[in-house]
Amino acid sequence: MTDNYGNASQPPQQPPNSGNPPPPPPPPPGGGFPGPQQPGGYQPPPAGGYGQQPGQPGAAWTQGYTERQNDNFFSVLFDFSFSRFITLSFAKFLFILYIIVTLVLYLIMVAISFSEGIGFGLLTAIVGAPIALVYVIGLRMMLEFLVAQIRTAENTSVLVQRQP
Repeated sequence: MTDNYGNASQPPQQPPNSGNPPPPPPPPPGGGFPGPQQPGGYQPPPAGGYGQQPGQPGAAWTQGYTERQNDNFFSVLFDFSFSRFITLSFAKFLFILYIIVTLVLYLIMVAISFSEGIGFGLLTAIVGAPIALVYVIGLRMMLEFLVAQIRTAENTSVLVQRQP
């Protein structure tokens, strides 16, 4: 037998019983997974339930974060070591301020465009609303990114402080 290029080749070898799937492996002794089990395979939760138990390592993982909430504005503002972050307390204020400024600028643009003509005013009102919305969404995404980075930095510093 030859292939398409004139090379000699052998026909593919097929194992005996190629049409039948192999039999499943036998079950392990004891009829299932090793170890103690209740009928039906259900395992009860460990004593005390799932999750972190009080008194175990990691039980107070938010302790460093809650301690930092007690700092006043000016002590955080003039922290020259930059170990405390002020962005988290201002993120909400900045977002609300940005929404208000964007809305006011949008309304000013619509009012100015209506003074030029009704058609231009309607066009500005219709096209300007999605553009203003995109600006607000973009700022929201940037603020979420900054807040996530700062919270990661805070949690990492708490973990480093707890290392033995």
